[in-house]
Formats: sequence, C-alpha cells, structure tokens
Amino acid sequence: SIPGPMKEYICGDSPTGAAFTPGGALVVGDVAHCKVKILDPSTGKVSVSFGKKHQKGLVPPYSDGTFQCIAGVAVSGDRILVSDSGRNNVQVFDLGGNFEREVEVMDIDRQVVLLNRPKGIAVNGAGDLLAIAEEGDSRVLLVRLASGLMMREVGGDGCDGNSRLSGPSDVAFTRTGKLLVADSKNSRVVMFDQFGELVRSIGSQGSGDGH
Repeated sequence: SIPGPMKEYICGDSPTGAAFTPGGALVVGDVAHCKVKILDPSTGKVSVSFGKKHQKGLVPPYSDGTFQCIAGVAVSGDRILVSDSGRNNVQVFDLGGNFEREVEVMDIDRQVVLLNRPKGIAVNGAGDLLAIAEEGDSRVLLVRLASGLMMREVGGDGCDGNSRLSGPSDVAFTRTGKLLVADSKNSRVVMFDQFGELVRSIGSQGSGDGH
C-alpha cells in the first residue's frame, strides 16, 4: 500500500502507471483528477503537476494536454508519455509538463491505426520503440516512437494458443529488449522476443502460489 503522506501527494486513492525520470523523480498518473504528477519518491512532494479533464462532446482537434481516463505513463529520456483509454491516444510531454504532440500510429501503408482502449505503455532501452497494450483489441502494438510507424502486432487476432492475449493491461521491456505483458484476463505474465515470438508464460488462474 502507499504510505499516508505519499498517498496524499500522489492522487488520493487512484494512482495509475508509474515511471522514473533519468534524475530519479517518480512520475504517476492521477485518474481521479486527470493529472500527471512528478514527485520526489523519498518525500512524496510534488514538483510538477499537469493536465486537465477533457470535456466530452468536443470535436477534434481537442485541447492539448487534456485527459479523460489516464491509463499508463512511461518516460523516455526527457519526455513523458501518457496513454488515455478514454480518448484512445498517447500524448508526449516534456519534463515540465508541456504538451508536445500526440503519437499518431500508422501501419506500413501509412494509414492511421485507431487505438482501442490503450492501457499500459513502455519504451525500450534504446528509446526508439514504444509498446502499447491495447485492452480493447487484446493485443500489444510495437511502434517507432519518432515516426509512429507500427512495426509489429503481438498477441492479436493472428496468434493462436499461448501467444494469444486477452485484455492486456500493462507492458514492460527487459534490459535485453524482450517484451513483458500483463495478460490480465488470462491471469498470467507473458514474455515475447524482439520478433514477437512467445518465450515463456508465467502464472495461471487460481488461488495458490504462482496463480
């Protein structure tokens, strides 16, 4: 559980997503207040807070830096990425909380790929590849961070057996570049290699150890 002072500073009872900046500051999403907060992990004191609630009914282009349902955060160098499962997008900010751009995902034919309830996100160690867990389409998209070009789809409709995901909620990269996926509805964690091939599956549904 979150200690009392830290809990108050972060966002009451609704933190989501966590990542560290290169300087060691903690970045956390605040679902209830539609904000992202940067804080000192030793004291819980907030140094930067940014974002505001997206107003439903607005038509594109939306106001920059607004959120409907923050689902995940990631840090790549001096940039913060925020996924929003309500607005179905990923936005990029600097460490001061200033909006820079929205990640426009495109397929190999340069057609826009619409996200369907994106949840957890992660950037690889090289800082060039973004993983997006799509709860709505039960897949993970691997996207070039600079261009938005989709390099690979992992665990989606074209996969069978243990490679098939169901409601993935979070992702992370290992130091060697392998992809870890929290496969929520299958009650397991799955590891894929850089080519999207299944390496191993950990855990299963149940109440005992390892379940």
